[in-house]
Amino acid sequence: MAIAAAFQDPRFEPLEKEELKDLRLEISVLTPLRRVADVGEIEVGIHGLYIRKGVRAGLLLPRWPRNTAGTGTRS
Repeated sequence: MAIAAAFQDPRFEPLEKEELKDLRLEISVLTPLRRVADVGEIEVGIHGLYIRKGVRAGLLLPRWPRNTAGTGTRS
């Protein structure tokens, strides 16, 4: 999945060989998924989100909001 994100994600330009030296690796260990009854149960920056509707799905890792500072781009 990481290779596909780096080289095949149509939303971004593929990673270039020259950029490899500047990469920082981060691993998120996720607990088993559980449904939430209310959005108030979600703590931004603590909980990750897996959202699915029909055949589409998306994952936000717990650290994503902290890294983007609410801008939608990495800081």
